[in-house]
Amino acid sequence: MLDEIHFGDGKVVRDVLLGGSGSFCTVGARLFCGTNSASICWEVHAGNDFLEAIESQVKSWGINWRLRKISERLSTRGLLVYEDDTFGRKL
Repeated sequence: MLDEIHFGDGKVVRDVLLGGSGSFCTVGARLFCGTNSASICWEVHAGNDFLEAIESQVKSWGINWRLRKISERLSTRGLLVYEDDTFGRKL
């Protein structure tokens, strides 16, 4: 849900909200389901650092989702490292 992106020129972007395949698939499904958004289901396991902003954003999609907060751990974060700044080949 929270990604960190490293570019080949040394630039780093941290805390990119709603990254990852789970959120991208869910958004894609939401875009193509029309008025039947409640047919989309997504379960998110979140740590104690899960941001309210993400929760609000996902709620606004009108999907059937379950947020399972796990207080003893941190949320999963993605790390993407690119060779250059064109979003080309990843290391």
